[in-house]
Amino acid sequence: LDYPTFMSIGMSKQLKNNKSVILDVSTGLDTSFNNSEKWRCALGYIFGTERFPLRLGISYGGYDSKSIGFGCGLKLKNFNIDTGFGLKGSFDPRKSTGIDFGFNMYWMNL
Repeated sequence: LDYPTFMSIGMSKQLKNNKSVILDVSTGLDTSFNNSEKWRCALGYIFGTERFPLRLGISYGGYDSKSIGFGCGLKLKNFNIDTGFGLKGSFDPRKSTGIDFGFNMYWMNL
């Protein structure tokens, strides 16, 4: 079975008051399972509160050329819910060629 492989290099800077800036550069190393061998650079910003983080992001390159995204989360003791929405193909929402939507829930019992 041929598994998709990729390389990602990232860094983040924690700012005061629950704010962070994140930079990521990635590329696929093969084309299996719709993996893309194109380079992609992404920049994100996390703000809001510890309990209700908000996320904004922008990326250039990769499989969808340009994209912008928004996400939010809810942290309750050991249970977390996250959701995200992205527009693909353009930085202008009226010219986007598609959307991405993600939803995640997880229970951390440490």
